[in-house]
Amino acid sequence: MLPKSKDEFPKCLCLDQNKWINLACAHYGRPEGKPFNEALTAARAAVEAGKLVIPFSWITAIETIAAADAGRRERLATFLIELSANHTILPESEVCPVEIKNAIAQLFGRATTTIIRPLLIEEGFSHALGLDLKTMGPLAGGAAVLRHVHSPEATAAFLLGKPK
Repeated sequence: MLPKSKDEFPKCLCLDQNKWINLACAHYGRPEGKPFNEALTAARAAVEAGKLVIPFSWITAIETIAAADAGRRERLATFLIELSANHTILPESEVCPVEIKNAIAQLFGRATTTIIRPLLIEEGFSHALGLDLKTMGPLAGGAAVLRHVHSPEATAAFLLGKPK
């Protein structure tokens, strides 16, 4: 999803939970969201133009799941999926070992082992958890199952605790 070079598009914008909430308030027309209307409009335009991707992380997912009010949780989950286009970012626990191997290779004048940027963002909640479902057990090779697991509907079911 992301290009190998940071000079190319799309750019990646990672938001903290409070900014997701601010933008969601703007999206739903809540008074406290009014200061974020322009930011939301700009973000949407950049996403639609292919200039920006706004993935959510496993931390954002957990914080959304933890919302006590079911209506608030559902609105936020729906907004997360919509603005992110169901894109998620790999967790630090998956990225750091690759970055360390790359840094050591670079230190000793060897070629980078894995270019991580193109792997950082994919669709579906399982990616945010660092799960590679393509190679795991009974899901391996199941294209229809993988399409469903990576779908916005499955992400919503995960965030809302409602199996689909």
